[in-house]
Amino acid sequence: MTKIRCPRCGAETARILWGMPCWSEKLQEEVNEKKVYIGGCDIIESPPSRHCYNCGKDVCYTYFAVDEAETTAIEFEIGDFFGDCKKLVAEREGCEFTGKYYYSTFPGDEPDIKIKLTSKEYKDYVHGIYMTYIKEWNERYDNPDILDGTTWEITIRFSDGVEWRWSGCNAYPPLWDTFLNAVNSLALPDVR
Repeated sequence: MTKIRCPRCGAETARILWGMPCWSEKLQEEVNEKKVYIGGCDIIESPPSRHCYNCGKDVCYTYFAVDEAETTAIEFEIGDFFGDCKKLVAEREGCEFTGKYYYSTFPGDEPDIKIKLTSKEYKDYVHGIYMTYIKEWNERYDNPDILDGTTWEITIRFSDGVEWRWSGCNAYPPLWDTFLNAVNSLALPDVR
């Protein structure tokens, strides 16, 4: 069974059972092993589906297949104070799918490498990004105790013109390495 991690702390989460479950030895064992969490009988709209015993938070994964279908571009750029800044873009324009790699991110720059993607490669890439629980991330991650470090930004664009953005400076969301693996899954140079 796939381990679903908490987007806040990265720990494994437990499935939440709502209502009054029929108690059994097996259920007690799953609760003791922190595989199941009893959510209670309160009726709430869009109830969370997972609970993190590590940080004590309920998690309501907001993954919808329509988000993937409407995604027209995912941009990720990362750089440091001394100017080493790279960008990777996966983009859908009509029926064309491309992956682009930029060694620098000056406005108007042409990509250093551009590849064609199949529809399946693009869809798998987009799916991989969403499966890092990116929609559960905070909009901004900062560590003010480090100067001149690494900054990053992710932008997801949709067919209706809407954009979602996440960014950070010297701080990262949980499962960052999983996200980097998903970003670097195209046949382009790694962006780290």
